[in-house]
Amino acid sequence: MPNGGSDCCGTCWFNRTNHGRAGYVGQDPSIPPFCEIRDVAIEDPFYTYCANHPHRRPERDPIPIGPILRPGEVTLETPEIAPTVLNTGTHWPTRVVWKRSPDTEQIRSHLLALLGNLEGEAARDGYLATPGMAHAVIWQLGEFREHRAVPGLVRLIRGGRDPIAREALAKIQQATPGAQVRMEAKQPNHARQLLLDTLDWLRTTYVSHRFFLQRDVAWTVQKHLLDRIGRLAPEYRVVHNFTIRKPGPRFDLVVLGPNETAEIVLKFKFEPARKLAPGKVPVVDWAYVVSDVAAVQRAAEEHHAKNACSLFIDESGGFRKRHAPAGSRWEEWDVGNGVRIAVLISEGPRFSTPQSARCVRTRGV
Repeated sequence: MPNGGSDCCGTCWFNRTNHGRAGYVGQDPSIPPFCEIRDVAIEDPFYTYCANHPHRRPERDPIPIGPILRPGEVTLETPEIAPTVLNTGTHWPTRVVWKRSPDTEQIRSHLLALLGNLEGEAARDGYLATPGMAHAVIWQLGEFREHRAVPGLVRLIRGGRDPIAREALAKIQQATPGAQVRMEAKQPNHARQLLLDTLDWLRTTYVSHRFFLQRDVAWTVQKHLLDRIGRLAPEYRVVHNFTIRKPGPRFDLVVLGPNETAEIVLKFKFEPARKLAPGKVPVVDWAYVVSDVAAVQRAAEEHHAKNACSLFIDESGGFRKRHAPAGSRWEEWDVGNGVRIAVLISEGPRFSTPQSARCVRTRGV
């Protein structure tokens, strides 16, 4: 068996040859090696690598993280994103960029979400050699010149992750002069990052959950928020079925800040796959979906919440042809195992200095 490292494409579940399985067994020699999440034919799978490998992302993350690497010489066209070193100190053949990452807003948002919790995500990278998942995230955001990454990179630099974060920050500042000054002048929106991370977590772990009703989705997200808040933001608390102003709608979940400010409000709708609701299709009334979008838009526009989001998960696909209401967008989530679901997301407009996000006459149930 080739020994280019077990974090190679040859053992990856996204390699078409492996039929969705990870490891050295089960390769189908009749199928050429092909990366299904990047649409790239793999010439030498046991000496080709990326940060989406099961060792790096054990929850089966299908959104490309950074470039594809393979052994080679460092040049301007084939740079090294980080030194190729085993944790034992042994140097392996240098891994350099072979294929650049595709560039979409979904990919950028995913990288930003990973950056927001990089220490926790990197801890799940179970492989013993670098460059790892964290290196790929930082380097790729620098390559994208993604100015939204500046606060996260500054935080990493202050925490001692250097020089790769400094290099990425320098690339962004060269492309957008003054970006660091502008971004650091603002109060960090930790709740915003928590919301992005939660949406990203739901997408990447979706296939591991089993939802039957809307309340299942809300309960699953609430558990995740409670876990994140308990570890990272203990000054926040999560309440459900909550009214942030009267008269006004109830929100499925609300994250409250230390002064009872509505940091995040969330509304959910869920249309199950046909096999889960054979006798009642559709379950969701489209008018209520439109109402949810309007509710989160209004909560943000009137400064009752700092971050507002509605999420309609349509496993059946029966609503996908509906026009997205103003302020919302359809996304197609590839959640693994060949499953794709339609998701309508609405995020209320955000303001740098909300006039008042204080809850008025709140009531929880």
